[in-house]
Amino acid sequence: MQKKLIAMAVAGLASGAALAQSNVTVYGIVDMAYIRGAADGASSRTFINSGGLSGSRLGFKGVEDLGNGLKAVFNLEWGMEVDQQLGLGQTGTGAAIGTNSANGTTGTRNSFVGLAGGFGTVAAGRMQGAGYDFACATGPLAGGIFDAYNKVGLGGTQLLTCGGPGRANNAFAYISPDFGGLTVAYNHVRVSEANAPGIAPIYTGTPGATTRKFDDAYANLFTVKYAAGPAAANFTYSKITANDFLPDDIKELGLNGSFDMGVAKLFASYQTRKNDATGDKDKKWGVAAGIPVGPAGTVAVQYAKSNMDANDTDSKGWSVAYIHGLSKRTTLYAGYNRISNDDLVARASTITPNAGGKSSTLGAGIRHSF
Repeated sequence: MQKKLIAMAVAGLASGAALAQSNVTVYGIVDMAYIRGAADGASSRTFINSGGLSGSRLGFKGVEDLGNGLKAVFNLEWGMEVDQQLGLGQTGTGAAIGTNSANGTTGTRNSFVGLAGGFGTVAAGRMQGAGYDFACATGPLAGGIFDAYNKVGLGGTQLLTCGGPGRANNAFAYISPDFGGLTVAYNHVRVSEANAPGIAPIYTGTPGATTRKFDDAYANLFTVKYAAGPAAANFTYSKITANDFLPDDIKELGLNGSFDMGVAKLFASYQTRKNDATGDKDKKWGVAAGIPVGPAGTVAVQYAKSNMDANDTDSKGWSVAYIHGLSKRTTLYAGYNRISNDDLVARASTITPNAGGKSSTLGAGIRHSF
């Protein structure tokens, strides 16, 4: 459906035809949707927004043959807001790269430079990392406005997400060669690099503990991915080590798989997040399917549920959508998503409800890729 992951997108550059090129390729997605959002305790709203099925983007990628099987690879990609007015999740008024804007770029997406060869690929930049790769493989609606799995959430800091923190800032990555469908990848992420060291404390710990200041938090992610024939699977582990920037170590684990039966492509996902300080271990799971309809259509369905250690903070959601390909590059879509919450939580489909309330999104749009 859309460009995936960190490493594996890099790995794609490291294979065959892509590396045979010596020129720069311009690519992108333009996606616009008409959206109606509703929520308990809030007024319904209508939006015409960029990025309904996939985030709109503009990118450049290329490769240079350095000889003896060694290649230089790069990717530069920015999120784009195609509409001109502030909509869902948009703030600010400028159009500078790295900021959210009313009509401009919304920040760097998958951007890196590296080397590829028989040893695999090494790269550094802001990349669609191992966490992004996992979360964007949870179903045919991943990353869009109808994505129930990512909307039910786990709360707090997460790196296994399809967007946002799933794109690893200040990161290094190694991606192995493909061993008969099996690929491994490692990411190292400097979590606290965006914050100046030695300034005002952000965490004082338990009563009587030494005051902490900004220091040097980091994360390590490891993923094993298998894809061969109709079957695919992904195991990803992430740990944020809290060296003063964050109060607690955070560990995440994700496992998902898919199988294309021809009459339907089935997905199943399971994910946990543990806060070492509190001992809370939250989890969520989801199932999804993409069902071909005729030569150009797909019906996508999804159900997801989060199970939180804290009482009355679970959420569940479901989605149904129809996706129709007018061509290899142009797609029409329409769908519905609904999120239901326990008494003490207010996770949103589009508009945030009262705690314990429901919210929904109804929308339709068009996506063109080039």
